[in-house]
Amino acid sequence: MKQKSLKLLCIFMGLMLMAIAPGAFAGVNFDVQHTLTTDNSPLDVVASPDGKYIFVLTNAGNISVYDQEGVLQNKIHVGEQVDQIRMAPQGDRLFVASRLKKTVQVITLDFFVEINTADAPAKGPQNAPVVLAIFSDFQCPYCARLGPELEQVFKKYPKSVKIVFKNFPLSSHKFAKTAAAAALAAECQGKFWEFHDELFKHYRNLNDQKILEIAKKLGLNEEQFEKDRQNPLILEKIKGDYEEGQKIGVNGIPAVFMNGRRVENRDLGKISNIIEKELERTHKKQK
Repeated sequence: MKQKSLKLLCIFMGLMLMAIAPGAFAGVNFDVQHTLTTDNSPLDVVASPDGKYIFVLTNAGNISVYDQEGVLQNKIHVGEQVDQIRMAPQGDRLFVASRLKKTVQVITLDFFVEINTADAPAKGPQNAPVVLAIFSDFQCPYCARLGPELEQVFKKYPKSVKIVFKNFPLSSHKFAKTAAAAALAAECQGKFWEFHDELFKHYRNLNDQKILEIAKKLGLNEEQFEKDRQNPLILEKIKGDYEEGQKIGVNGIPAVFMNGRRVENRDLGKISNIIEKELERTHKKQK
């Protein structure tokens, strides 16, 4: 009986080993992307949910913030007694704990990006406290709907808001890049925004003929217009806008940034509320 039990046990153990054997020989491929060198010894590390930022807590009481390329972006001083950090699932808050002090600080994170607005079509005061940068596509129906709302925002805050247009033509829209080049060519004759509005009026049926009709309607010098829209510098500018959008995480349009911060809710009422808060924030900084 004992031999039979022992035999059954051996069979059972053999089956168990067979079941776990594949896992025992599983491999892991890895590649060291970056090595972050901190000024002091690291105690804890977390990453933002989108993987764009890495937060490293050091024993000097600082949280060093690195981008996904491993470049130091900022430092947050939290005190030397902090020994643990955690990130909220939404990525908008950081929880900073001290076992010695028996405390947990909640830090609100306000991410913003640098956007090149120097050579982009814009309207509004040059030094406006609020800059709205719009990544857009002239064949996008959602971009077309946003235009009138932005115009209302501009009328409401004529001295406080500057609107900047950035091109983000999708490859799925056949005439988006052509339309972008045409609008920038119209800018050479001081008619960008007029051309911009006409293009969005006809976003459903854009083609070469429609673009020429708009140029004629706006009284552009057609010979100069044709020359400018084929200019390699204009085409390079469109490419630069698109690549910049990709770099800062634009993956859907229209993408609206207010002073470098992404605006998710784009209806007029919510934009106005955000502008009011931004103006209040700016006013406090100036005091």
